[in-house]
Amino acid sequence: MTQQSSDNNPDGRSLLHPIRAARVLGRGIKATALDLSADVAAVWRDRSARTALVRLGPWVLSAVPIVAVAAFLHYYLPSNDVVRIVGSEVTREDTTRSGQKVDGAPSGERDVVTRDVRKIHAVWPSGQPRVYRNEDTDWSFPWYFKWDTSDVQAKASNFDSEERDPVWVNVRHYGWRIPMFSMYPNAIDITRVDGPDDQPTPYARIFFGIVGIAVFAGLWVLWRRLKRWVRNRFGSGASA
Repeated sequence: MTQQSSDNNPDGRSLLHPIRAARVLGRGIKATALDLSADVAAVWRDRSARTALVRLGPWVLSAVPIVAVAAFLHYYLPSNDVVRIVGSEVTREDTTRSGQKVDGAPSGERDVVTRDVRKIHAVWPSGQPRVYRNEDTDWSFPWYFKWDTSDVQAKASNFDSEERDPVWVNVRHYGWRIPMFSMYPNAIDITRVDGPDDQPTPYARIFFGIVGIAVFAGLWVLWRRLKRWVRNRFGSGASA
């Protein structure tokens, strides 16, 4: 007799269908939350390294690639900031050939190059500062095929405004601002908007979000099977 389980997609239909993917994802979130609660309770009850490894190991193995992929997409997918430009500058920096900043590196070192870096200074509607770098991507990854750094810098200078007469612009960019590592998001394009509340629609993030949900629904089925295999493989220490 063949037993059917709701998490194995028994009807065999494609999980890429939006409605089916949403249903599978909903069941997956509920079942995952229950499983996680049961595993945490079991670890707390037994307080043994073996139980912790078998119960929480699959969760860690699942979370690491998910977080890595999410961080990768968040960094490289285009984002939109509605800001007011207050100035721009060109600075000379010592960097590695991969583009990372090198503070105090000897000028004769082979892997260090000196380059001019264009920066765009802006402020959020709240008044908090926001700084972008403005560099070409050329043919290299990420493939934005940006060769108009000078044009973007000219737009930034043209949109420069003061607080009493603000000009709000949308800066399309990728990357993160991390002051500790002197990292700046790279501005891809600048367009004028009507006001600070005129937020553009992030089509790229919506598209990858929908695809991600459908893929996650399929991966959830594989994850459930992996979890059962780990519990069966390591014996009673993994059983409920």
